[in-house]
Amino acid sequence: MGAGVSIAGEVSRQAPLRSLQTAGSHAFALEVEEFGATLHLRLIGEFGLECIGRVEAALERVSDEHTRQVVLDLRELSSLDSAGLHTILRANERARIAAFDLVVVRPRGLANRVFTLTRAGEQLKLVDQAFLQRAARARAYRFAARPGAGAGGGA
Repeated sequence: MGAGVSIAGEVSRQAPLRSLQTAGSHAFALEVEEFGATLHLRLIGEFGLECIGRVEAALERVSDEHTRQVVLDLRELSSLDSAGLHTILRANERARIAAFDLVVVRPRGLANRVFTLTRAGEQLKLVDQAFLQRAARARAYRFAARPGAGAGGGA
């Protein structure tokens, strides 16, 4: 398991993405990164029945002791079917039971309409891109504030 999942170090945007071709014309890709106690899953393309196993395998990495927050970044989804939506809602329920915070970055376009039409967004902690930008700045600040970090004084 875990095929199709790229595991990256701290802030590696250069991690290769492995894709699973779906029945449609768009591929699905999943990027997984860890930032301290945050697990960031970035879903790209069409998220449907053929892809849920890969997302669920990545979510299995959540441990009660280490992971405090999971971010599902859906900004680059081109489509979301009922199986994909159900996977997200199950992850939300799991977060409540396991006591970690699940944050869902709102998708755009048709994928966002799924949340609106089904009212599933009312059950989730949906955020926008500004949330991710604030989180990135906070990570950079915490790194720069660590003793010994950024020899020479940082920015």
